[in-house]
Amino acid sequence: MTTITLKINEKSKKGKAFLEMARVFSENSKEIVLIEEEDKSPYNPEFVKRIKKQALRKAD
Repeated sequence: MTTITLKINEKSKKGKAFLEMARVFSENSKEIVLIEEEDKSPYNPEFVKRIKKQALRKAD
């Protein structure tokens, strides 16, 4: 089995059409499996918390 990773802009017209086509193919086939992953932030969550906390302090 071959795995292909694609980045698709879900907000674009072509991206929506491609995702819908892929979903239809995967619904009717056992040979095709669609795995969706949410975009993850490249930043450490703890780092983001500290930055936001500092921004709030400076705003006061």
